[in-house]
Amino acid sequence: MRTPRLKKLFRKKPVRGLTLVEFAVSSAIFSVLALAMAGMLEIGSTSEEGVVNNSTRNRGIRSVQSYLVRELRASSDSKITVGALPGGNSVLTFSYPVQSGGVTGWGIRDKSLGATSDERNKIGWQVRYTVIPKVQNHRINRVLVRQLLDAGHHVKGVKILARHLRRGTDTPPGFKVTKTGSVWKVVISTLGDKDGSGRRMATFQVLARN
Repeated sequence: MRTPRLKKLFRKKPVRGLTLVEFAVSSAIFSVLALAMAGMLEIGSTSEEGVVNNSTRNRGIRSVQSYLVRELRASSDSKITVGALPGGNSVLTFSYPVQSGGVTGWGIRDKSLGATSDERNKIGWQVRYTVIPKVQNHRINRVLVRQLLDAGHHVKGVKILARHLRRGTDTPPGFKVTKTGSVWKVVISTLGDKDGSGRRMATFQVLARN
């Protein structure tokens, strides 16, 4: 038999539940922690998106410069035409010497047109760099594209080179091509984020063959 002292030690104490005040305080603390975690996740997602956007803009600028420097160098001033688009950006159209079927003439060259050299080289064709406005999320996204034009000026191929270009009337403009002395000056710039970061711009000059 248990002694009275042991009975006292083994006596179960009633379990007390949370009071209304304690429950309210606990809920408030949990809500604050949940909001903090959500904020950290949102910041992380935004930062990652910003890195991706910046990387995309950098690739776009480099892609435009690579294409234009290579192709404009092969062209001639007499084969280069620059026009103005609504909004002030430039449209650039030109051709350069190519050989197809043993014949040499003015045209273009592109790997997407075929597997052989004769299929890729098109005499009488032109390449056009132009800015196309696209509506995305109720905002205008100006896209710089490289178009392949056949002898009838029909578009036979399109490649997107850069996105989120600025207006042609902005400083600097989105895509502007001008003749400065004996060289062609090209300016390309993209919009930044809402906080002003992420803007990209490149200015370069190309001397065409004569």
